[in-house]
Amino acid sequence: ELADIGVPTQLVLCGKDRVFPAPRGHRHFLDNLPPSTTITRLDGLGHIPMLEAPGRITELIAEFVDAHAEPHRAVPPAG
Repeated sequence: ELADIGVPTQLVLCGKDRVFPAPRGHRHFLDNLPPSTTITRLDGLGHIPMLEAPGRITELIAEFVDAHAEPHRAVPPAG
């Protein structure tokens, strides 16, 4: 079912993840997500990267959302 995802998708793989260690823990996702998936590798982080590098993870999420969202247009004031 992963191959049928119809929305922009980002997979973040962490090099020090001992719960889903590389390459075994990543293989299913890499083999089954659509080719359009953005793959981001973070070599120095573990299974919960948002605790280890919250600023970096926030940047990744914001950049991905910004790249796939329609820009906001200023609405002229009423009246």
